Amino acid sequence: MLRALLLLASLSFEALGHAEPQDSQRDPPAKTATTDMGNEQAPPDTVAATPAPERHAKVDWSFAGDGQNVMGLQLLNNLWSDQVSIWSSPRTLRWEDGAWLFPIAAASGGFFATDRATAKAVTTGFGDFNRYRSFSNYGLASLASAAGGLYVWGKISHNDRQTETGFLAAEAAVDSFAVNNVLAYSLGRERPYLNQGRGHFFAGGTSFPSDHSALAWSIASVFAHEYPGPLTQLAAYGMATAVSASRVMGNEHFPSDVVVSGVLGWLIGREVYRLHHDPELGGNAIGRLAGGEDEVR
Repeated sequence: MLRALLLLASLSFEALGHAEPQDSQRDPPAKTATTDMGNEQAPPDTVAATPAPERHAKVDWSFAGDGQNVMGLQLLNNLWSDQVSIWSSPRTLRWEDGAWLFPIAAASGGFFATDRATAKAVTTGFGDFNRYRSFSNYGLASLASAAGGLYVWGKISHNDRQTETGFLAAEAAVDSFAVNNVLAYSLGRERPYLNQGRGHFFAGGTSFPSDHSALAWSIASVFAHEYPGPLTQLAAYGMATAVSASRVMGNEHFPSDVVVSGVLGWLIGREVYRLHHDPELGGNAIGRLAGGEDEVR
């Protein structure tokens, strides 16, 4: 549901039991055997050998969720449909979308107005930028690792909800990366450490929007929608916020860069969840951000 932001492991457990049919023991022709229930047993030469059941079910690493969430060509189809939905979303704007669009636009405008002052304050007020840059890298890596870990563990434990969470988080991250880079290279904003922090657009930079922020918030959004409890939301959104803030304190981005990309990533994660989540697995039921006639699932 990105109605306006575009203005703004292969593990495999496969243990199959191989049951060998046992040779029938023939009784003397003149004798018949009976079971404990007193029923006459069929002649031994007509008893079919029955293989033992499989000891472990085969793990299908390619599948997650509602049938649409499958590795391979279906995943590529999902990504294509996601991109079509994302880039065409401005055409479906409604007046009621202003209930969430206008506050976001106003907040973004406020951050744009203070970008230069913030960049100057960061340059003089923070010492080792590398600490914050390293933290942002580790923070994003931890979110991505959590998504991958959920997918693998969900497969091993046969927990479809965990598997779907990891799958959709990865899908949302890929979608965010694609959208973010198209915008970044098209808008060409300078980094805050260049040209005295003026932050000019169409100057060959890649500051706006922020990859780290968009990816972190898209993954966090899927986590929070799949598991809408307060602790999960606090952990997911808290880490995404820390990643975004550290990009500013590391002098890699202006505040508006991470705010806009954070909202963009959150909306992409929400839309991927809305389009591909299996309602039978639980999770949050969502519809239009401002209400309306869309189906809630």
